[in-house]
Amino acid sequence: MPKSKSLLNLRKPVFCYAPLILCLASSLQAYQPRFTAEVSAHASAVYALACLNRQISCTRTKFQGRESHPAVAEWKAAFDALLPIESDATPVPFIPNTPALFPEQRRRNQILDALLESRSAEQLARRARLDLALARKLWSALLSMRGTMPRTPSSLLTMRNASQKLLRDIRVSQLTRDIGTLLNPSGANESIILHLIPSPDPTTDEATGTMVGRHVFVEVTDYAKADFAPSIALHETIHYLYDSVSPKTHRGRMQMFLARSYPRASSFYTLFNEALAVAAQHLLDIRMGEDDAESEGDTYRDAYIPRAGRVLAPILDQWISRRRRFDEQFVQAYLDGCAKEFAPDLASPRFLLVSGVFVASASAEAALDQLLSDLQSHSNVTLKPEDGSWSRFTHTPLVLLGTSAELRPFWTQYPEIERFAAEGSFISATMDRHAGMTRPVIVLGGSGVDAIRAAAKELLTRSVWDASVSH
Repeated sequence: MPKSKSLLNLRKPVFCYAPLILCLASSLQAYQPRFTAEVSAHASAVYALACLNRQISCTRTKFQGRESHPAVAEWKAAFDALLPIESDATPVPFIPNTPALFPEQRRRNQILDALLESRSAEQLARRARLDLALARKLWSALLSMRGTMPRTPSSLLTMRNASQKLLRDIRVSQLTRDIGTLLNPSGANESIILHLIPSPDPTTDEATGTMVGRHVFVEVTDYAKADFAPSIALHETIHYLYDSVSPKTHRGRMQMFLARSYPRASSFYTLFNEALAVAAQHLLDIRMGEDDAESEGDTYRDAYIPRAGRVLAPILDQWISRRRRFDEQFVQAYLDGCAKEFAPDLASPRFLLVSGVFVASASAEAALDQLLSDLQSHSNVTLKPEDGSWSRFTHTPLVLLGTSAELRPFWTQYPEIERFAAEGSFISATMDRHAGMTRPVIVLGGSGVDAIRAAAKELLTRSVWDASVSH
């Protein structure tokens, strides 16, 4: 969970020389956030159910003590009964770094948001546009889980009150507003609620913050402090504003990344959403007079996100201080900074596969699971060889795993697979410049399960562009 502190310096007054009515219209268009801290069994129950059903990011292992509760299975069955949401097949260069471009995730979040906003099954049905019978099943599961929530400790109520006071600092809302002006979201709710969720293991130092619609969740442990609240709320609200940008605008911004032709543009794009939220936290620290020199590992437990955030922070500060909008120059400055910061990482398979499309045969499923665990990939799509939707992401690295025979559908396009067909285990890396695609392609193959697993393991020990090898 990103560590939180505080925020920014007061903005200089803006004098308006245009007619008064135009000034008023301009000011009314600005995003004006309001933050509230809350503690409720209702939000805790939604969080626990969504966590245990893998619908949101959370420290799942901490909640597994509730996994056997009947409400968990009832909740899953109700969501499974939803009509399938048709996937978006629009070609895009990269795997989107926001749920806004994934119809299934967007619909799931709409329902979770409606569950948080509703006080009855009938309200849920209206808000989420659900069949009433299905809404009642979800509501029944929620009420069942809500009844098991422990009594709120007085310490958490004290923390809520202290957090609320800190969230009222005008500098918090001003920085959020300024970044909202940069991103230009459509229809974002200005009322942001920070839900303090008691961790089932309060002694742990592991906790997660995440967002559903305008609702920020933060797991509270014994290590949590109220002065974390502004930074956590800011971080997650930036994700909310980023997600609230229209799909058309998101696709246009992808093209800004693609047009710059940087090596690893896919990785830089993938990191951008998180980098933006972390950069906002850095500006918060600076403008509230906090020490911004603490280690990146303490701020965000990731090998790349804190570094990308530090690259973006001065660029973000420059853009919002000049009240500029998101444009090609903003992307150019970020990519320039990333190219310099990550120069030592560009040949690493781990950095290349920060984002990737992974196509695995039946024999390669175990190898893929282990590879994804070792990589800690930030965004990935996993498919079977017969699923042709891998070609939707035209500039995202492609990894093929399987025996040569199982990967036969790819022989024509990637003849090296057939060339290595007799080998026990092999790795092949090439660049695909075919039919509008420009992407690295890595093939991890072998004669059987163990051979494929060995190839996947060896990949992480070498440079991406080492000569293809077999053994």
